[in-house]
Parts: sequence; C-alpha cells; structure tokens
Amino acid sequence: MNELTQERLDGVTQRWPNLFDKAPHPRIVFVVGGSTARFKFSPDMARMIGKQLKDLAEQCHGKIFAVTSPRTGKDLSLALESTLLPDHYVHTWKPNQSDNPYFAYLAGADVIIVTGESESMLAEAASLAKPVYIVPLPENSPTWKVRLSEKIIQRAQSQPLNKRGTARPQQGLERLCARLMRVGLVQPRRNLAMLHDSLIKSGMARPFGEPITNGTRPQLKETETVARKVKATLGIFDHR
Repeated sequence: MNELTQERLDGVTQRWPNLFDKAPHPRIVFVVGGSTARFKFSPDMARMIGKQLKDLAEQCHGKIFAVTSPRTGKDLSLALESTLLPDHYVHTWKPNQSDNPYFAYLAGADVIIVTGESESMLAEAASLAKPVYIVPLPENSPTWKVRLSEKIIQRAQSQPLNKRGTARPQQGLERLCARLMRVGLVQPRRNLAMLHDSLIKSGMARPFGEPITNGTRPQLKETETVARKVKATLGIFDHR
C-alpha cells in the first residue's frame, strides 16, 4: 500500500504554493487512471464522468481539478478537457515533466474522487483521512488465458469428498493445479471489488454518485499493520 506521510505532503505543497490559485472550496480533485488489460476507460466514459463532475461542482459551488496519470492517454485527457474546461481545471501528465504536482493536488484537496482500477491511487487517497469517492471502471471480457487460470485456481482450491463424505487429501489434478500456484506459474487476479468494499465498509471511501460531504474520515494506515506483522514473524517486539 502506498501511504503518504505528512512530511512528504508538506514538501510538495511548498513546491506548488499557487496550485489552486484562490479557487473556492470545496476543491474536488479527480485522480484519473486509465484502461488496463482488465479494465476499460473510454473517452465517452470520461466525458460522462466530466459532466457529472460539473454538475457536482455546481451543486456545492466548488471547483474540479482533474489530474491525469501515465495510463490516462491523450484521448481520455482531451475528452476531459472538452468537458471540464474552461470553468474547471485539467492537469495533463507529461512524460518529460521534471516535477509532478500530483501529490500537491492530493494535499490541497477537500474531496478526492479516484478511478478504481489502481490500488496505489486508492491507497494514497485513503491514507489522507479525507472524503474519498471511488469511480469503478467496467471490466473487459476475460481472455482464454484468464479463464484457464481461474479454472486452475478453482481446481487447486477445491476439496473433493471421499466416500465417507469428508474432504480427502489433494491428489491428481488438484495437486498439479495447486503446485502451479505454489511455483507462481498461475496467480489469482487482483480482487479490486474486495478492495473497494473494504474501503467503503471501513468508512474510508464512498461510491461515486453519493452526496459529497466534507470532514475527516478514517485513515488507511496499513504500513503500521504490516510492520507489526513483520516484527512478530521475525520475533522482534517493542519493549515500551
């Protein structure tokens, strides 16, 4: 999980002191991802979301700051610009940009809206204790390789019953499929829906489309949890 420290946020804020240029509150930052092998994000979808964001800004008298990423691409960026400009702002990611204000936008945001295909963007947003809203992207149809992998994983995790009706030890095909998973030749797909549900149930995020509310939220602090587990595994304990 990519969690942001206050020290890091203070540093980027100092480098970009006029980023919001006296814009009214709430300052709504839209963190834009893009299409992946699994998820699709079309220009039409970008324009639709852009219109929803404009309506949202009108309702709450705020400003939209869309921040694109390396995965966004030219077509999505142009679609957002055509919808949001000139009343709102679009920061377009550039490959040769020496300094990226992405973290400064997060630091100065009152509300963060983020596309849901990236664990790192979700973690960064949720670590700030700010209102976060998730825009889920539709999935592409799985390829034959993905379907085959899912069948292998399903078989590896199955527990066939013996004649007495109890689970028997893995053998034959189940054992082969389990071995393929153990050596890393077959791996489960990322469960983004589970991540979204976890963030929403914990109060760290809400689905995009729900009413925008300001205020602090529970803060994602997985680094501390992971550190405790690593220390326990290594037999290191805090004596305080």
